Amino acid sequence: MKIIRYLLLLFNVIISSSVFSQQLDIKWAQQFGGKGWDYVNGLVIDSLGNYFLGGSLRGNLENDTLHPQRANNSNAYIASCDANGHVRWQVVFGGKKFDNVGSIIRINEGILLAGIFQDTLFFEDKYTITPSYSGAYLSLIDQQGNPVLLKNIGGLAIVKQIFITSNQDDQAFIAGSFADSLQLAGQQLAKQGEQGFFIAKLQPDGNEIQPVVIKSIGNCKLGGFASKDSLICLTGSFADTLKFNDTTLVSYGGDDGFVASFSLTGQLKHVIVVTGMGNDQINSVVFSHSGDLAILGKFDNSMLIGNEILQSNGGKDVFIAALDSLFNIKWVKNIGGLGNDNSYTISCNNDNEYFITGNFIHYIEMPDQNNNTVTLDASNAFGNAFMAKLSSNGELLACYNLPATSEDYCKSLITSSDGMITAVGNFYGTIHIPNFDGDTIELVSVGERDIFLIRFEDLCKGVTVDAGIDTSLCPESSIYLYPNDWFPYFRWLPDGLPNQGINVTQPGTYHLLITDQHGCIASDSLHVNLAEPPIVSAGNDTTLSAGENLILMHAATTNAISTEWSSNGTGYFSNPEQLGCFYIPSYSDISVGSVVLTLTGVNQCGNTSDHLILTIRQDQDGITVYPNPTQGLVTLVCTQGVSIQRASITTQAGFMIEPNITVNGTYMQYNLFAYPSGTYLFHLVTGSQTITKIINKL
Repeated sequence: MKIIRYLLLLFNVIISSSVFSQQLDIKWAQQFGGKGWDYVNGLVIDSLGNYFLGGSLRGNLENDTLHPQRANNSNAYIASCDANGHVRWQVVFGGKKFDNVGSIIRINEGILLAGIFQDTLFFEDKYTITPSYSGAYLSLIDQQGNPVLLKNIGGLAIVKQIFITSNQDDQAFIAGSFADSLQLAGQQLAKQGEQGFFIAKLQPDGNEIQPVVIKSIGNCKLGGFASKDSLICLTGSFADTLKFNDTTLVSYGGDDGFVASFSLTGQLKHVIVVTGMGNDQINSVVFSHSGDLAILGKFDNSMLIGNEILQSNGGKDVFIAALDSLFNIKWVKNIGGLGNDNSYTISCNNDNEYFITGNFIHYIEMPDQNNNTVTLDASNAFGNAFMAKLSSNGELLACYNLPATSEDYCKSLITSSDGMITAVGNFYGTIHIPNFDGDTIELVSVGERDIFLIRFEDLCKGVTVDAGIDTSLCPESSIYLYPNDWFPYFRWLPDGLPNQGINVTQPGTYHLLITDQHGCIASDSLHVNLAEPPIVSAGNDTTLSAGENLILMHAATTNAISTEWSSNGTGYFSNPEQLGCFYIPSYSDISVGSVVLTLTGVNQCGNTSDHLILTIRQDQDGITVYPNPTQGLVTLVCTQGVSIQRASITTQAGFMIEPNITVNGTYMQYNLFAYPSGTYLFHLVTGSQTITKIINKL
């Protein structure tokens, strides 16, 4: 039985702020391989949580179908582990020459494999033959690893690569790169000397339908293959020219990368080129749950995609880009150091977060969303594997490195909604893994290259920060911003210093970038608006007759949180906190003849007031009467310093109604309601004179 070691691993990240922390909690790890070169190319999981991985190896697996005489050849293998990493079964199959599992997916019928083989491929009691130097095969196996079907793909063509994918409807597709005479779906699709790519839909029996061929003059290499809803996406690189029916792509430098999408029937929908002076390659592609398309690749020196230009940090850099459904570039990021850095695979979880894997030499730098630099150092001169987690907007959320004494890299990732991640890849030599108690666990390869399978929990899942609610800033004032929670590292951008609050004196958007105790990165922003003092308009000055109320219908405010009416008189407002209220003048207001009404608006920056003057018309003789005519109650108000002492009321014919009414005040009221309609005379004694007011009763 193969040696299996279960480990609790700790990945470390070095951040520019000197935070050193754990971001992954390893649940288990499995190592297997023989004394030769053993590779893994794909990983899938079924509904029960069982894992299936495949690739090629040189050696023996206990309890498999490998024959001793094939032990020194590279043969294909498929292995299965349960949810806890325990090996369920391992199967090796092949022939006398090179064979591998290049791609693996899960469909309802079982596990679908595709790969390359030479000469004859034996799989239990099934076999197939290729007449070319290297051909492609397709195989369906059941849950126990038994082959259900095995068939050749491509006919006479030399098939260099073959990938398989399926969409949410369990419809499977194949894609590959080829040279010479290609045969698919019973058709001759390429002649001797021609080369390029092919895609086709697969029927349940493994036969191809609706094949599409993309021919190339120069070298071509398949990079990634994915399907979602009604689209298929093919990525890779080409030299010279690549022809999609009426669309021809021409490379600019050495190898250029391309991304092309097709309908399920093979009709080209969109295509975009990644170009530069050097060699550019797209290695992996994935659809997000929101419908975006993300690609992962590498480039030399400089690269152009859409209108975005990237410059490498050294030789080759890694890049990741996201495209919308119309192939518009949403964002592009590059990751790299002084050496040549490589990329391998990209995956997306249910939160539309992207996980990428690659390999780097010396060190690698990753800019976060605010151009702070996150640096990983390699522990050997041959290169280390790295993983990085990015948000749907391309913001760096976490990064991890797997230190080893020699080259290691991760070929496939599976992410789940509960934050669990399973990674599979290759390593050689020793991996030094810090444990929880501070000890270092060494994982040593048996042969020249071994395979690892690791399941870990993403401690950065769900890590967020709240910068606070949007706020306002008054002129010539400031606001102090500080995180609501404690973090080992934080910074306010654009102008803040590490682990210090920021004194905001200008409006704008301020970003809070934090790193938590695990080294997880999160950010949030708030907007600071410029709050102006209130602008207030009480309305125009106006004039009323005595007894009338002023309707305040033309008042207006801007930027005011609250408003209030006030008066220098003794009248009252129907609702002083409402703009559209009305004002009722008092006897004193009528006596004075005018009153100033003030509207005040208030906000966080202070208050502002505006005034209007209400003028009340007065009778010229010093006593103002209203209403006149009247239906009953009549009011007489003294103005101009007049004071009524006594009053007598007669009819127009001189008949006395009320004699010698004592008033002793500045106003008088009398109710004529009980009297017939007509004209009445109010004789008012004001001292040395008598003023007679004529009042009509309706």
